[in-house]
Amino acid sequence: MSETIHICSLNCQGLGSKDKRQRLHMWMKHQHCNILFIQESHFTVNLEKDLNEEFKGAKCPDLSVNPNLTPLDGKTIYRYGETVMLTCNTGYKLNGTKSLTCQQSGQWNNTIPHCQVVTCPDLKHLPNQKLEPVKAQYSYRDNVTFKCDEGYELLSANIITCQGDGTWSDKQTNCTGVSCPTLPKVDNALPPTKLEGYRYPETLNITCETGYKVEGSDLLQCNSSGKWGFIPQCKGVSCRDFPKIDNIVTSIQATTIYRFPVSVNVSCKPGYQINGSNQLNCKSTGDWSTPPVCTGLLCPDLPKIENVQQIENSQYRYPSNIMIKCKTGYIVNGSSWLKCSVAGDWKTPIPSCKVDQNPQAKSSLTGIAVGLGTTFALLVVVICVIIYIRRRRSPDDKGRSKPLKDPKSTDVYAEVSKKDEIDGSRHSLQITTNGAIYNNEIQKEETREYYSFAGDLKISETAISMNDFYDYVDKGRGTKGPIEKEFVKFKKDHLKETKTASMTENTGKNKYKNVFPYDETRVILDLQPGKAGSDYINASFINGYGKVKKYIAAQGPLESTINDFWRMIWQYDCGKIVMLTNVFELGKPKCKQYWPDPETKTKKYGSTEIVLIDEDVYSDFTIRTLKIVKENHSKTVKQFHFTAWPDKDVPKYASSIVHFRHKVLSSKVSPNGPIIIHCSAGIGRTGTFIALDYIVNETKDLKYIDVFTCVETLRRQRVNMVQTARQYVFLHEAILEAVMCPNSGVPSKDFPDLYKKLLLHDSSSNKSNLQLEYQRMNAMCEKHEDNVFDKGKIPENRNKNRDSTILPVEYEMPILSTFVEGHNEYINAVFLPGYKNKKAFIVTQMPLEQTKIDLWRLVYDHNIHTIVMLNQVKEDTDVYWPENQEKPIQIGAFKIELTAMESKTLCNCLHFTFKYKTWDERSLVMYQAKFWDDNAVVPDSKEDLLNLLFEVENKSNNGDDSPILVHCLNGCDKSGLYCVFATVLERLRIEQDIDIQHIIKQTRNRRPQIILNYVQFRFIYDAVLEYLKQFETYANFQ
Repeated sequence: MSETIHICSLNCQGLGSKDKRQRLHMWMKHQHCNILFIQESHFTVNLEKDLNEEFKGAKCPDLSVNPNLTPLDGKTIYRYGETVMLTCNTGYKLNGTKSLTCQQSGQWNNTIPHCQVVTCPDLKHLPNQKLEPVKAQYSYRDNVTFKCDEGYELLSANIITCQGDGTWSDKQTNCTGVSCPTLPKVDNALPPTKLEGYRYPETLNITCETGYKVEGSDLLQCNSSGKWGFIPQCKGVSCRDFPKIDNIVTSIQATTIYRFPVSVNVSCKPGYQINGSNQLNCKSTGDWSTPPVCTGLLCPDLPKIENVQQIENSQYRYPSNIMIKCKTGYIVNGSSWLKCSVAGDWKTPIPSCKVDQNPQAKSSLTGIAVGLGTTFALLVVVICVIIYIRRRRSPDDKGRSKPLKDPKSTDVYAEVSKKDEIDGSRHSLQITTNGAIYNNEIQKEETREYYSFAGDLKISETAISMNDFYDYVDKGRGTKGPIEKEFVKFKKDHLKETKTASMTENTGKNKYKNVFPYDETRVILDLQPGKAGSDYINASFINGYGKVKKYIAAQGPLESTINDFWRMIWQYDCGKIVMLTNVFELGKPKCKQYWPDPETKTKKYGSTEIVLIDEDVYSDFTIRTLKIVKENHSKTVKQFHFTAWPDKDVPKYASSIVHFRHKVLSSKVSPNGPIIIHCSAGIGRTGTFIALDYIVNETKDLKYIDVFTCVETLRRQRVNMVQTARQYVFLHEAILEAVMCPNSGVPSKDFPDLYKKLLLHDSSSNKSNLQLEYQRMNAMCEKHEDNVFDKGKIPENRNKNRDSTILPVEYEMPILSTFVEGHNEYINAVFLPGYKNKKAFIVTQMPLEQTKIDLWRLVYDHNIHTIVMLNQVKEDTDVYWPENQEKPIQIGAFKIELTAMESKTLCNCLHFTFKYKTWDERSLVMYQAKFWDDNAVVPDSKEDLLNLLFEVENKSNNGDDSPILVHCLNGCDKSGLYCVFATVLERLRIEQDIDIQHIIKQTRNRRPQIILNYVQFRFIYDAVLEYLKQFETYANFQ
């Protein structure tokens, strides 16, 4: 039987699950205990059903309408009193409360939160990479594609996705250059730092082994296609200057390029025997190996001939001839001449001297030959001594002398008119003045070019006496001096008609709008059929001293006028071209190159083919031999290219242009037409060179110099010749150099006799002629303004100089570029020229303690491989190199190691390796002279210095143009003598002549204190004489 329960007093114990008890309790509260009793059976059986049906409770709003919001318990309906925990789907984050409770009112106790989409970090804009799509913000499930520029690739995924946790599915990586294959092998190139791992756009500079150079560009690039670009080639350096060997037979061809390490066999002509190797090797330096000497076959010794007057030598070689002379009272029995034959024997029987059976009085005309050249040279010496003395006068005594003039005379030059060139064989030139200056008469020859000067000489107001010209130039130098003031008196612009140049068909052939040739002096080309204006070129005939139309002053060729330029050379049979500009200056085109490159050798311009036969490079100029081929005919011409004329300025030293002029005049060519001279416009530098040549030739006949009238005359033949005041001043300096110190080059075979004459005593001066030469040279050497030494005088550099009177000329000083804390770019050192290399040497002082690191910077920055040390080590502190092979030294960031040492009679030879920081290791050789005492002005032995030069040049030639570093204690006394002597011998080997004074002056331009005593001056002469005496011994010095 069921028990009746008072439900309001029910304590809910034992009624089943906790959930049922809680719901029953809520039901009772809801019923307010109106039901007092219930049958137990009813409770146990029907309670849950009754509760669900009879008690519903308030329901809260559905949460499922809020996308991406998820209840943790998974329910969808919530009623009064229930609490729900909330979260968001993947890729979203909750924005609001994490839990909600359903209230009695059927509303949630808080605002329903919402789910916000997750975002990923911003992506970078990396080089060479594009993003697709480009968005300000990337969200969950966004995909991004990476695309690389041409030549680049990704080494990881190219698509990444924004993930639910706000991170990207992969990293963003750089676009890396595409990979190139293993580096191709370049024959004769130094090995690269790596063979693989190159990517676009990496480049590699190819460096060739010693003896080879890169053909074309040295740059090798990994291209965007993942392939290597143009592969540079290392070709052997070319040997061009085949040594001149008398009586040689060889297969050498002038048009063939011979490259290292090719060999050429040589032999001697019949009658000669070879001394030395019969094989010439093209060396890694671009020079040929030591050539052999072909000496004539030796004929047998002559037997003793009784009563012979003299036989000059004891040995005779082919093709010697001997004249036999008998003593008085004897005559030759047989032939008076003996000839050493090609077979090395005497071609005729040996004569004898027999008694003259018919003696009779004989007379002979005997005279003393006086060398006019020597007499003139001594006269110049006397003049220069007078000049040297005049330099010591007070400034008030200097300046222009009072002109020797005729008041009626207004001009000193006369021009040859067009009519004079054509009409008549002998007549006077017309001068437009009342007083005749010259009675100029043309002596017409077949060429109609020569005319002579005769009659009374009357000098214009602008003429300067030869004796006063030095003082006039010395006083007139510099800006705003009397020479510049004289320049402003010239008439400018065109003085005569230029109708032809102004024609429409010709204007495009003129480089500058205000530089045209005058109609009456213009060069006229042969007219080409059907081509209007084809007879025009921007060039003018210019008269020389004693010769009409000696020069053609021309504009530098344009692209459109190169063919006309070569037509002019061919038509007028020109053999010499003087070029006074570089093709480019300061990055601007000045003249179109009108000859082929050494690599191509040949180039065609219109119907004319130009072949480069030879190219010889000197420190200030280059000489090219060119063959012109036209219509199955050819001519050979020489181009003299002066490369040391700076843009918008003049050469630093007048001696350079004077030496260049000598080279132009002394070179022999077959065509004998006018000399073509051009720069860019054909007026400034061109006019300066022509005026120099004109006046130097004129001074051979006249005793004065009239620069103003000469230039004025040139300007009547071509507009604005000698264009600037600076050129006008330089012209005076060059004339002074050329007239007072003419090129003293002496053929080597004549040097011994000349030197004997120079050592003769001059009674008037009580000095030898050589001493007078030394005084003359000193008087004429270039003067430097004080400000060129300012670099060495500033406070931070003063303590870097051993001698405050020996400072570097600033623009000749090698700059130090490697950074060292507390050190600037200064070092007491200068470049000195060789004969062919403008920077063959660097001379410097023995370093001080504080400048040792600067010396190593100098060695490093200027790629020096050889040091010649001429002073002796006095203190251990002087040493700037390691003395022990086991103990490298560190000077700043430089590590130096001694790798080998040779002790010789003349010198110690030390071999070093050194490196800066962790950079590539380099090698260096030092020659320490032992034979030259520090207190001696010159070495005791000329042979010792000669042998040291031989040692250095023979073993230290590294095949490049890096300078040799030479130092003594002060960087001048011994170093200067060494470099001058080396350059004298270099020129001797190349030119077979000797020019000691010119080389000293060239060297003093850079280091004014060099060879400042007569003892050293004479030593060089003595040493050259010794070299010539020992020539066969030192033939391999080449």
